[in-house]
Parts: sequence; structure tokens; C-alpha cells
Amino acid sequence: MRKVMQRLTTFNNNEQREVQALLNQVLFAEGQILLNLERRDEALLAFSNINTSALAQKTEVNTEGSPDTQRTFFENGQVLLRDEALLHYGWGLAQSNNWPLALGVWDYLAAQSTNLFTLQATHALAYGYAQEGGEIQAYNTLERLVSQLEDGVNQLDRLTQKVSEDGYWKAVAIGAKNLSREIDANKRRAATKEINWETLWPLSHHDLLADIIVNNEGGEQDKLEQLLVLYNIERELTLQLADAEIYANLLEERDRTHLTRSQSTHASDTQAHLNSLAATFHELKKRIQIDGQLHSTRDDEWLRALLTFASAQQLQWYTRLERSEARLTRLAKERKMRLSYRKRLERLTGILIWQLTEQYPKAHWQSQRALQDVETLLNQATEAQQNFDVLLNKPSVTETQRERVAFIKARIEKHLNATRGLIVAIEDSLTLTSHNVIAQRKAYLEQQSAQSKLAMLQLRDINVDAPSPSSRSNKVGKDQ
Repeated sequence: MRKVMQRLTTFNNNEQREVQALLNQVLFAEGQILLNLERRDEALLAFSNINTSALAQKTEVNTEGSPDTQRTFFENGQVLLRDEALLHYGWGLAQSNNWPLALGVWDYLAAQSTNLFTLQATHALAYGYAQEGGEIQAYNTLERLVSQLEDGVNQLDRLTQKVSEDGYWKAVAIGAKNLSREIDANKRRAATKEINWETLWPLSHHDLLADIIVNNEGGEQDKLEQLLVLYNIERELTLQLADAEIYANLLEERDRTHLTRSQSTHASDTQAHLNSLAATFHELKKRIQIDGQLHSTRDDEWLRALLTFASAQQLQWYTRLERSEARLTRLAKERKMRLSYRKRLERLTGILIWQLTEQYPKAHWQSQRALQDVETLLNQATEAQQNFDVLLNKPSVTETQRERVAFIKARIEKHLNATRGLIVAIEDSLTLTSHNVIAQRKAYLEQQSAQSKLAMLQLRDINVDAPSPSSRSNKVGKDQ
């Protein structure tokens, strides 16, 4: 033990507190065993070695100079251990007939924050005063004890309603998880400081909450862990359901946009434009397919077949030759023309025919290829227009996606309802357990209150000058 105490100086503050807490538990257990063996001196020595100075400083006044009601669960547990040890320490002194020192220990405990052990210490203090002949002090102490017991009963009544509120066990489960998290002391302090246990459970009855949290036999600790897992699952499922709802809204917006586009598209006649292009295509195809005209005996048809693939300049030449031919024919009727004019005109016409004949095969082949490409594009455009018409006539373009989203939402809601059902079942079980322990504590406090009032009556019979409990309580009520 001495070596352990020496090693404490090598730890930081949080590590020292944790190791000291373990040592306090060992010393407390040792003192109880020695008391049971009636080795009182050794038991008193073990109790006296319990280090409570740091805890006393921690719990008496905070940095602002007011009573500290924001103790962490760990710190409050150590305070309960300290108070229980001091209570046994006082009884050990009393068994050794060292009543003055025992009264000092119990008086110190009675001045601390109210819990089960300070209430028992207050009762022990009244008993010690009575043993030492201080009936009036014993009476006043019992009166203060009755008031504290009644406050404790009222707190339990409010707590019975509070444990049934929504979100209560979620806060307890998160706090219990932070307590059991295997992290370093500094992180544990930062995590648990966020949980204000005083708001979850009255400080005077924290031992009941500690029993529920660390109770492995009844499975409450496992239930709290299961609750925390279920809360996380519920949160994830709720987020997924929200995402699915957002996706469903996006699909709805897409359908509305599709309807608007369909109405605007019907207003513009794209089919008429496509029909016009098809008619133009068929005219070009008819002009290009002139193989029979090349073998025609009529010069005009044969020449028009050659002019199908003529260039702009060649068409200009052909137009000039036609005008010249017409002018020459008209003048020949009026007067005699030179034969050279006619030969020159025939020579130019022959040159044009020769050029057209030379370029015709290649131009015809290229035009056929281009015509095939245009036909392919026209067919694709027609098919696309047909598909587009089918799409426009659909009332919804997201039917498949809607069915899938609805299926996913149904599955999420099913799992979410099952998860919430499990949460409700576990919370009801924990609430029932809490109601049972609260009812037991309430019955104990009411019994102690009745016994204290009976003791006050007995003391009043001994000291007739002492006021009765009813008149005393009435006076206190009027003063308040």
C-alpha cells in the first residue's frame, strides 16, 4: 500500500484521482471486513486511511463560490463511497465508546449534500446526542432529518414522472456510454462533463442510478448499451428516410418539368418540318435516278440528264447558249446569217456537253452516296421523332424510379418501426425497474420518517419543554 501511495506522485491529476478511488474502495472493503470480525481498531485505521480531502474540496465549493451541483457521475460516486466509509467509521468509533469523535464524524456528514448515507448519519447523530444526554439537540436533529426525508420523498415523486418522459433514457444511455468509454482520463473528463447527472437524477439518490447503470445481473447495463445502438440505428434510418423523401420530391419535380416540356413541344410542329425534309429528299432522289434519260433519243431530255450534276458556271454557260440559240434562230428568219455563227454555237455547245459527259459518272456516284447518307439520317430522325412522341404521350417518365423509391421507403419505415418498437420495449423495462427501486427507496424513507417522528415523540415525553412535531412543523410553515 505504501508503494502504491508513493507511485501516485508520478501520475497526473486525473490518474491520481482514479487510482485513489480504487484505493478508497479497497480500504472501505477492508474496514467493513474488520468490523465484521470485531477488530475495531484495525477497522478504524483502514477507514482513517481513506483519502477524502480532494473530494471534499471538490464538492464543497466550486470556482464561483457556490455549492457545486455539477459534479460528474464519477465524482459523485466517489462522494457516496466517502460518505459510506465515514458513516461506518463513525459507527466503529461509537462501538468503541468514542462518542465525541463519532458525533464529529456524523456531524460533518450531516452538513454535506443530501444522500442516503448523510441521512443515515443524521439519524446516527440524533442517536448519539440522545446517548450523550443531549435530548434537545437530538430532537432538533431529528426534526431536520424529517424535513430532509420529506424532501427526498418529494424528489422521488417527481423522478417517477421524469423517468417516463421522452428522451430521458437516451440521455442516460449516452452518459453511461461516456463513462464506459476506454479512453484516456482527459478525454473521459471532457466527455462526461457534458452530461449533467443532477438534471437526470436527484443528487441525493444517485446511488439508485448507479445501481441501474452498473447492474449486470438484471441486464440493465446491457439494455443501456442496446439502447444506444438502437438510437444510432434509428438516427441512420431517419436520415435515410429523409434522403428517400428528397429523392421522391426530385422525381416529382422531374415529372412536372416533363409535362411542361411536352406542352411546349406540342405547340411547335416538328413533325411538319420533318415531313417537309422528307419531301425534299424524295425530289432529290427522283432527280438523281435518271439513268433512263441518258439513253433517251430526245436531245432535250438527254441534255437535262447531263445538267443534273452541272456546276453553277456550267449552268450559266448553258443559259447563255440557249439565249444565243434563240436569238440566232430569230435573226435567221429575218435575214441570212453567216454559217460561222452556227458552227461557233455548235462548237461551244459540244464543249459543254463534253464536260458534262466527262464529270457525270463521278458526280452521279458521289450524289448516290450522299443520298444514301441523307436517307439514313432521315430514317434516324423519323425514328427519334416517333420515340419522342411516345415519350411525350407518357404521363410520367419516372415510374420505374418511383416504384423503387417507394419500395426503399417501405423497407426503411418497416425497419424504423421495428427499431422504435425495440426502443420503447427497453425503455419501458428500464422505466419499470426505476419505478421499482424508486418505490423501495420511497418506502424506506417514509419508514425512516415515521420512526424519526416516533423518536421525536419519545424525546418530547422525556423533555416536556420541547414542542410537538405538529406544532413545530406548523411554526416552520408559518415562518416559511
